[in-house]
Amino acid sequence: EVMHRPGKLGLASAYLDAKDTARAVATVQRLVDLDPLNKAGLHIVAQAWELRGRADSADHYGRLADSLTVDISIASLVRDSTGATVTGVASNLGRAQSRPFRITVELLDAKGTVLATQPVDVPALAPGGSQQFDVRGSGAGIVGWRYRRS
Repeated sequence: EVMHRPGKLGLASAYLDAKDTARAVATVQRLVDLDPLNKAGLHIVAQAWELRGRADSADHYGRLADSLTVDISIASLVRDSTGATVTGVASNLGRAQSRPFRITVELLDAKGTVLATQPVDVPALAPGGSQQFDVRGSGAGIVGWRYRRS
């Protein structure tokens, strides 16, 4: 559940193609819960709500996706005998300098239980600029991650 983000996105897209909007919304909502600054996931949620006839929800998620100027992507999760390190990148997709903000990265076990938490300050980024960050968690059993704005 805590892994397989590309699979969840692909599955949600397949459900949309099959006009199974209930499953599309449920699948992509789990992805958005883990990866809330995922522009593609937010667009799929908007499409699913539109197909379900819920213009208000479709507009909400569409505006949210379109308003994202900073993309957060996780490049790797590397485990070792003492814990795990998540490496991510914040990238400014906009045409203007972004505002600084904070995310909280949570490192998870296979059941989705939070084993470690660390705040990450994302600085103001120039247009097209990016900033790498690392989050280290100690302890066995870390297999996934999620983040949220703080």
